[in-house]
Amino acid sequence: MNLIVSQLYSPSLEFILLIIATLISLFLAAAVYIGNPKSATNRIFSVLTLSTTCWLILTYISRSPNLFYDSLTLHRLGIFFAAPMSASFFLLAHTMPSESIQLKKITFRLTILGTLLMMLLNISPYAFVDVVSIGGISQPQPGFGLIPFTVLSTIFSVLAVYWLLRRFLSSTEAEKSQRKIVLIGMLIMLTLIITTVLVPIVLWGSVQFLAFTPLYALVFLGMSAYAITKYQLFSMKVLVTQALTLTICLVLFAKIFGEESFNAQVIDGVILVFTGIFAYFLVQSVSREVRQREKIEIQEAELQKINSQQEGLLHFISHEIKGYLTKSQAAFAGIIDGDYGSAPPAMQSMAHLALNDTRKGVATVMDILDASNLKKGTVNYNKSSFNICNSLEQVVQDLNPQAQERHLTLHLDKGRSNCTVFGDEDKLTRHVLRNVIDNSVKYTTSGRVDVGVTKNEHTVRITVKDTGVGISPEDMSKLFTEGGHGADSIKFNVHSTGYGLYIAKTITEAHGGKIWATSEGKDKGSLFTIELPAST
Repeated sequence: MNLIVSQLYSPSLEFILLIIATLISLFLAAAVYIGNPKSATNRIFSVLTLSTTCWLILTYISRSPNLFYDSLTLHRLGIFFAAPMSASFFLLAHTMPSESIQLKKITFRLTILGTLLMMLLNISPYAFVDVVSIGGISQPQPGFGLIPFTVLSTIFSVLAVYWLLRRFLSSTEAEKSQRKIVLIGMLIMLTLIITTVLVPIVLWGSVQFLAFTPLYALVFLGMSAYAITKYQLFSMKVLVTQALTLTICLVLFAKIFGEESFNAQVIDGVILVFTGIFAYFLVQSVSREVRQREKIEIQEAELQKINSQQEGLLHFISHEIKGYLTKSQAAFAGIIDGDYGSAPPAMQSMAHLALNDTRKGVATVMDILDASNLKKGTVNYNKSSFNICNSLEQVVQDLNPQAQERHLTLHLDKGRSNCTVFGDEDKLTRHVLRNVIDNSVKYTTSGRVDVGVTKNEHTVRITVKDTGVGISPEDMSKLFTEGGHGADSIKFNVHSTGYGLYIAKTITEAHGGKIWATSEGKDKGSLFTIELPAST
């Protein structure tokens, strides 16, 4: 086990992980900044990422034995970039996801001033006064100038955690989701650094996991970038793909110079060429996909806006028409009832026709409004147990005169079933039973319409069988759709809106039931079946 652990750390592994983390971090910074360059959150994240990347690179270089002669300057440059890293972490926690700085002007200016002073102090001879070699690795010797940086960076870190938690608890759902991702990323990074880097160094003087520090930072940066660009991930997808493919190519390129034999170098070179070609086409493919998805998103947003406007217009027009028709209906009914005096027979006849047409108009408008409300999910159901056989009996009785006018037989067979269901009696009766039976009557030119009821332990099944015009396979697919019309339906029902069966299906399914139709084809009749859960 000790052998395995001792092999975890190596300069080459640390270098490769640093290169990978650096490239991905730079692409993340570019992606976030390009996503919305005017946003303060995006700009702060880019500064945080760049300063973190510079700090990681300089920290790695400064520990190299080959550069010991100038490692003091490199150590000073490292904490030089650590100052804006600490400040931008605090600013990001306080600002995200706003597009403007949320600090008061005086506080923001003091933060920037303090950061600049820290940077000047850190690059001065007072922060690190000297370096010593310990195990072939240069270690900086701190001076009194490091104290202000330590104090201020600690304050920034504590305040960052405080503001993240405070804003997380008081923010809206969308903002809470974003801050939650940042908090998780920060906790993962800190946990990994403390458990695998700090604790082993303090207790055992081990640096086995030090090589993974850039990846730990990348976890936080990656999750923060995701939280910030949560709704702009398509452009980020291209940049991440480019980062990964470039990283692979660089690793393969570096591997060529590590090979001892010429043949191995040639093989690695060929692999690099083919990998580069593949990477090029991969990036092009991802770019095309991103452009297509962005177009689709824009079109969907525009379509949703148009649909919303149309729905609002539909409701307005429908309510207005319903109001006019209701007034006309009352006027024609008043003429028939003699409320305005005795009307001549010709006027009485015209009033009857007008009243019937007005009622059909009101029913049409109500169908459109009901379908719209059902689609939006704004319909409330007043459910209770009731005997649906009684409802069927009432519907058949109401539609019998219409059937007789068409010389049809409309028959109800209730059997001996106890057909009690749990649901909204009015909506099931008016929109489901009446719609289906009325349809069968209207689309049957001769013969009969038979309505039957059967019941088993869990289900009440209602069937409506007619000898009407039948349903072709093409029309069957449109039958229960919104506004769906058969090819010849207008010939038999000029007042059809195409919403009746759509409404019936939606209400039936809202009750946990099913509705479907079968037909052997044109002029061979139809069979409609409604299944509803039996009331226990």
